[in-house]
Amino acid sequence: MRSGWVHAALGAASALIGLGHLPARAGVRETRTLAGVESVDRKGDADNDTRTFTLTGGYTLGAVHIIGEWTNPNGVATKPGHCYARVRRPDGAFVDVRLAYTSAFVANGTTLINADFRMSGADPAGQWQLEFYESVDDAPGLADMVWNSLRFEFEDTSGGTNGGDITLCEVYGLEQRAREFDVAGLSLGTTSWNIGSRAMAWRSAPDVRHPFIAMNIYRLRDGRFTQIGQSWVKHGFFALSDAQCGGFCNATSGEFLGVGCTDTYTPSVNANQSGLGPRFEVNPWTGAWDFNGSILQTGIPGGDTPTSRLIRVRDADLDPALNDGAEYFYEAFYIARDDANPLNSAAWKPFGVLGQTAGVWAFDQPARSTAPLPGFAIQGASPTAQVTTLAQFFPVSRGFAPDGRCFLSSEAIDNKDGTWRYEYALMNVDMARQVGAFDIPAAFGIAISDIGFSAPEHDREFLNQPVAGGGGPIDNDPWGAERTAEGVRWKTGANPLRWGTVYSFWFTANAPPTSGTVTLQLFTPGAITEVQGAAQAPAPKARCTGDTNSDSTVDFDDIVAVLQNWRTIGPFGDATQDGDVDFDDISAVLVNWLQPCP
Repeated sequence: MRSGWVHAALGAASALIGLGHLPARAGVRETRTLAGVESVDRKGDADNDTRTFTLTGGYTLGAVHIIGEWTNPNGVATKPGHCYARVRRPDGAFVDVRLAYTSAFVANGTTLINADFRMSGADPAGQWQLEFYESVDDAPGLADMVWNSLRFEFEDTSGGTNGGDITLCEVYGLEQRAREFDVAGLSLGTTSWNIGSRAMAWRSAPDVRHPFIAMNIYRLRDGRFTQIGQSWVKHGFFALSDAQCGGFCNATSGEFLGVGCTDTYTPSVNANQSGLGPRFEVNPWTGAWDFNGSILQTGIPGGDTPTSRLIRVRDADLDPALNDGAEYFYEAFYIARDDANPLNSAAWKPFGVLGQTAGVWAFDQPARSTAPLPGFAIQGASPTAQVTTLAQFFPVSRGFAPDGRCFLSSEAIDNKDGTWRYEYALMNVDMARQVGAFDIPAAFGIAISDIGFSAPEHDREFLNQPVAGGGGPIDNDPWGAERTAEGVRWKTGANPLRWGTVYSFWFTANAPPTSGTVTLQLFTPGAITEVQGAAQAPAPKARCTGDTNSDSTVDFDDIVAVLQNWRTIGPFGDATQDGDVDFDDISAVLVNWLQPCP
């Protein structure tokens, strides 16, 4: 594990979550930012910092979201959870908002905060007033906390509600729960947060109206990003009406996750095997699931083993002695049928492997209170990789696109010997039709070697899933690879790239990188059969006249190439590059016989 990884993670969190970089949520109409705000004494004290700002309005206000960064400036131990703001609307209505939820006393430090509250039902136009205060004065006469920056986002609900919206404010506590030979069964904790404008269904099975939680583990080593473990999906069953992420929680009875509310499933809850089902039963784009015939109804064939359904990781993928310099990441991803914005329902954190004692792995990981990185690990694990979104339709949003998306990470690593290693990690985020083939362009004449493939093992979940169009069960067989006239292709007939999963591909080429167009073939039938996007790919080599096979030499092999491709359109054998292999190409080879190529 590289040194300073915690600082790197926090730096990335600041970049992704911080005020200057986080885009406003869907439905946000106006934003206002305050800087250098102090919290000094109890409510109403003359020393407290008061601020005002004016909104233009012209819409019906929904929720107000606050995101900011606070600092303890004086070194005196205080409790961030004592920090509040009284927010008063132009019409006089007000609400007291708790700005931080850290329960421990801290002497110094800087932390990101999130808060969410509702002041709906009115046009927000006019002057807003804010008083920042302490519920308990922990440091009399001193500023307990200073908010370096606070951004207020005002949601517009004039056109109707935006619906429920799940995000994750906590991903934490990776731990080993079981062992089976050389496989460790792991789990982690998740805290979901409804930042939308409508409560979300959280009913237990057999009711289909609940979310699903997928958990993944990845490794980045020597530029290669691979998935080394994945769980089945946890079926949500009850929503705790907490406010662990800040703001006001509109509590419910547990069958719904209220607006502004959070719900935590601990590592032990997420490891309860009876509440975990196979991913293939869930449509990742619509959130649809049927209890009838599901594993939750029928039970797992042959019964559970100690690690079944958990995040299964082989010891060899974690052992520090076998993975020098490796970096690791864990990730959680929520899917729900009533999630109006499925694009913000995942988060991840880096972690390290400390070692194994008596068969149990120990991990070095950020504290639970450390904000996770929003999105998917593939989007930020490698700072030098190019990441592209591939989908059938853009924008990828519910109500418009019929299916979800994939992320493709691509990178070319210079071997310093005239060759480059091309690394690709392809994640099917929530594309229900799955991926069955992957094509990278590489022009004829480029030498390709060391073609490789890696995929996580699907733990028995494939047993009941038929191949599209009939046939036997989906399996774990690796994809086949071939060098084609157009490039490199990997394909499968029975092991498609399923949702929430990363497959990795690589090869070595004697050509430097350029931007190329890659192609994904969709696995299940449909009107659209492929999607394309940009990625790093080998640059075509310049051909000289007569060099029909692009080996930089005009010789007998080029005569053979012309004859083998006689009366075709090329590119093989087309020495003149005119789209027709004929006598002109024989002449071009002979005229340039043994001439040097650039």
